[in-house]
Amino acid sequence: MKNKKAWLPSKELIELILAAAVIFVLIFVLVSLLVVWNPEDETAKSYLDTLNKEIAKADDGGVGEFEIWQPEGREEGKYLLIYFGDNVVYTTDDGKGSIVKYSPKKIQKNNLCVCYTTETYEGVCDSCVSLKYPVESDKDSFVFGEKMQITKPKGEDKYVFKKV
Repeated sequence: MKNKKAWLPSKELIELILAAAVIFVLIFVLVSLLVVWNPEDETAKSYLDTLNKEIAKADDGGVGEFEIWQPEGREEGKYLLIYFGDNVVYTTDDGKGSIVKYSPKKIQKNNLCVCYTTETYEGVCDSCVSLKYPVESDKDSFVFGEKMQITKPKGEDKYVFKKV
């Protein structure tokens, strides 16, 4: 029978592996810190998630409710819910003499977007959903403080958004 010995890594090899692991962790942390985090984008995504849940209630025959609210200190009207339908641009006056144009990042049928206005009065609409049915509403957009009901009338292929 041959004498078999288990191979054990040397101290230098263990130090090299640990150094490589530390460098990898440091690179990961630095990349995470350097990635630009946009709170407006995250807020718009959160609103869209909530909106999708309320639309699902309407799809199930119930009534969904949605409201855009903002923490104190935020500029009123910064976030809007805009139904583009098959359009590609929505234009509004910001109330201060500036015209703001909103356009969805991706053109889709029955496009519904949670948009926001930047400090330089640019409209950003990156958080959108393509609805199964068109929207019937008395308004093209809903802003801060406006609560709405979302329904889907039985037997009809449309959503109804109504300010309450």
